[in-house]
Amino acid sequence: MSTMKAQRIGAAILLLGFFVFAGAFIHGALQPEKLPVGANLPGIAYRTTLGSGVLQRDSTHMTLLMYFHSNCQPCRRQLQALEDDIDDFSGERVVLLTDEDNFFTDGTMNAWPKLTQAHYVLWGVASADHIGEHFGAQITPSIYIFDTSGELIAKLTGEIKCSKILAALRKAE
Repeated sequence: MSTMKAQRIGAAILLLGFFVFAGAFIHGALQPEKLPVGANLPGIAYRTTLGSGVLQRDSTHMTLLMYFHSNCQPCRRQLQALEDDIDDFSGERVVLLTDEDNFFTDGTMNAWPKLTQAHYVLWGVASADHIGEHFGAQITPSIYIFDTSGELIAKLTGEIKCSKILAALRKAE
């Protein structure tokens, strides 16, 4: 096989790969958002240290839901920021949700004793499939703020200063 023919085949394969990637990217970009602002809090089943439950609105408190992974460094820093400022969130319901099956048995949550002891903070483990189905592809950490009617009013992704989270909560009150 000549060098020129091999180069053409290589270029064709590269071009085909580019078009497949670009098509997949465009297809993903055109898909409707899984949980747009204004959507209702999805009723996802979860496990806690005490049993199980289903996410539902809290008619007296706004709900701050954070999706995280304990082995994700930005998530750990976000959890630590919440730990440091947890008293600022005492008027809200805080739900810390992961899809790590062994989260409660490996002692990870002990790294954040204030979050673990606060009566308005709930740690939960939900199915990765259910989280993906209702929230879409996840960037961790992801924070969702729901008002007392269960409507999504803000979405924040990546590490966020607690002051920004509090500002989003106060804006909705």
